[in-house]
Amino acid sequence: MPELLRWLRYRLLTLLHLRRWQAAAADVSRFITLILPYVASDDIEAGLKEAAEKQFAQMIGMLLALTEEQRERLYAELGVEALVVRVFISSAG
Repeated sequence: MPELLRWLRYRLLTLLHLRRWQAAAADVSRFITLILPYVASDDIEAGLKEAAEKQFAQMIGMLLALTEEQRERLYAELGVEALVVRVFISSAG
């Protein structure tokens, strides 16, 4: 899973640079959908969880690097999921 998250993060980076907010929002949603149950699972070994959490932290860092205006565009595309992303960003920043 950490490898999949890494490639998803690279794709997200590309979409953010291209200002493709709808597709970027879909990738952020996908990232969250994948990682939350993964790190909560008791069946996953700690090293893999840590690697996945590192990818998540890097993804949040990418979102923190956006301007406020860019983040607002992304939030608009995220819809109700924007609240979850805002919480992660505020706790990281």
